[in-house]
Amino acid sequence: MVEKYRPQTLNDLISHQDILSTIQKFINEDRLPHLLLYGPPGTGKTSTILACAKQLYKDKEFGSMVLELNASDDRGIDIIRGPILSFASTRTIFKKGFKLVILD
Repeated sequence: MVEKYRPQTLNDLISHQDILSTIQKFINEDRLPHLLLYGPPGTGKTSTILACAKQLYKDKEFGSMVLELNASDDRGIDIIRGPILSFASTRTIFKKGFKLVILD
């Protein structure tokens, strides 16, 4: 139910406009750096990065270019050696560029 109301684009977000405009600029210039979004729960960190990902990747590309892992899962070295390494090292036929790993 919550996903139904999640903002789909950066323009849909109600957040600090300076942050959103900076992220939008990075996307437009195709030079998105590594990002670390932090803050209290409910401040829009996940919504921001998912809206960014939806702008970067089309619907059919999204599943092969974005890996989202829940923070309640184990975050030991095995998660780095396992699913993240496998995801990051797999080539995709849809899009060149980078893959996005979201540790929520």
